[in-house]
Amino acid sequence: MTCKSDHRHRSLRALLIAISFFWLVSVPQTKLIAQENYLEGVQQKIQEGYVYVANFDHRFTDGYTMDESVSSGRVWLSWGQYRIETEGQIIVVDGQTSKVLDTNRNRVIISEYDAEFDDFAPSKILGGLGEEYRIESTKKRSQREEFSLVSTDSFSAFERIEITITKEWYPTLINALDMGANRVEMTFSSSSYQPLDANFFHLQIPADAEVIDMNKYLKYGLSIIFAGVLLWLSFSKVSFSEIMEATQGMRWTWVFPFTLILIFSHYIRAERWRLLIHDAHQQPLRSTLFAGVMFGYLINIPFPRLGEISRPMYVAKQIEESNSKMIGTIVLERLIDVLSMLIIMAFVAYFMVSDVSLLNRLFGVDITDSEVYRSLISSVVPILGFGLLMVILMGYVLNRWSKTSNIPPKWDAMIQGFIGILKQFVQGLISIRKLENAPLFILYTLLIWVGYIAMMYVPFYMFDLPANYGLDWSSAAILTMASAVALSIPTPGGMGSYHYFISYSLGVLFAIPEATGLMFATITHAATLVLVILITPLALAFDKYWIMKHQGHAQKP
Repeated sequence: MTCKSDHRHRSLRALLIAISFFWLVSVPQTKLIAQENYLEGVQQKIQEGYVYVANFDHRFTDGYTMDESVSSGRVWLSWGQYRIETEGQIIVVDGQTSKVLDTNRNRVIISEYDAEFDDFAPSKILGGLGEEYRIESTKKRSQREEFSLVSTDSFSAFERIEITITKEWYPTLINALDMGANRVEMTFSSSSYQPLDANFFHLQIPADAEVIDMNKYLKYGLSIIFAGVLLWLSFSKVSFSEIMEATQGMRWTWVFPFTLILIFSHYIRAERWRLLIHDAHQQPLRSTLFAGVMFGYLINIPFPRLGEISRPMYVAKQIEESNSKMIGTIVLERLIDVLSMLIIMAFVAYFMVSDVSLLNRLFGVDITDSEVYRSLISSVVPILGFGLLMVILMGYVLNRWSKTSNIPPKWDAMIQGFIGILKQFVQGLISIRKLENAPLFILYTLLIWVGYIAMMYVPFYMFDLPANYGLDWSSAAILTMASAVALSIPTPGGMGSYHYFISYSLGVLFAIPEATGLMFATITHAATLVLVILITPLALAFDKYWIMKHQGHAQKP
């Protein structure tokens, strides 16, 4: 007895593949079409920007059991896009993503649209159908033409396809036999060509629907796997007995000053960010900026890089400011961090390290060579400048197009909204032009890095590394640079990458045993995560309280 769910899935897949064959008749295939026919009429309509809309009836017959499943619905087909509505299900492919809404379960599954890995993807059919199939015969009737296609590739989805098109250029029948002797029959009725409407290929997701974004699962899954590989590389050469031996006599007096330095560093980062925020509807409270910084670090623990978006969005919501403008200030801030890190790295190499060859071995480049920095700057600055120029140019072109072209009001509103987002982002990105206190901004930047270096130095006393191995502030500065590189790798909360880089750096630069270096990295990383997890809710709660108190004072007569 055939499993109903499996049969349903096979039927759905066959339905989507069958629908995708419409692109056979909607896109020019020079190898497929050698003479004038109704296929070229369909091509012409699609090239003119029309969408084929029709009701359909679909029948799938299993070639082994002869079981049949039928379905019906409505379909919208365009260049690289389609929409299918059946009872209990809506499928929308917009050329970039595929979204499937199961109305019975109130669940939406979102996945990346990739023609290379999608058997029924229109773009894949478009790219290869002309070579995979050839027209075996054409029958001309008074009101229609019938095309019979056969496969030239043993790995193609179907062995034979029959397509019927009317003189009005409406496909009415697709009849296909796949390699497993399963038959798919699809008939179309109430056909029409309609002007392209953005709503055709937009899925309105219910507010209470369960959303499963496969793109995010894949992205975070790869991050976790990468973190696991780095953790394995870090721990594989160290036995459990060596770890236990390394932790004997470990001190914990460093935890309290470490906590104070962490809070201080993140507070100074919030203060520096405050200098970049101009012309806001209301000036953000210090508690709001600090809570935003901590919230960003908290989100980065499970979701790498998402904290860089969550942080400005939190603050933007509190001060009723544009998200894009606040994100622009974060991009600017990160650029300044990278530049200041390079300056500190050069300073450490020239003035604080006796054997620079060790640093060259660690980072893989000669960091004493000024040409390295010149090359880096000459490569990065033009790219950033070109990117900013393209953003400005795009906004200008769209703005001119909306003013000089006769476009529908809905599209004009969308263009103006996009232009507004670009303007706000650029304003945030160039906010440093309006910096009123540059010396204070530089001081805050120095204090942030002093705090980060201190966060690396204080835990040295966990294993009394200054006395036993001669580690000092310059050592902490070098390890801070290594940790900055490690945390730039998109693993959850720097897990794995931090452990590997710090333990490796301690071993290469200071000949510290692997077990000791690994435990140092593990404990300092865990302490940082625990403190972020504990401090963030307190910072958010305090910010909420302070905002309510501030609003209460403002409302008093």
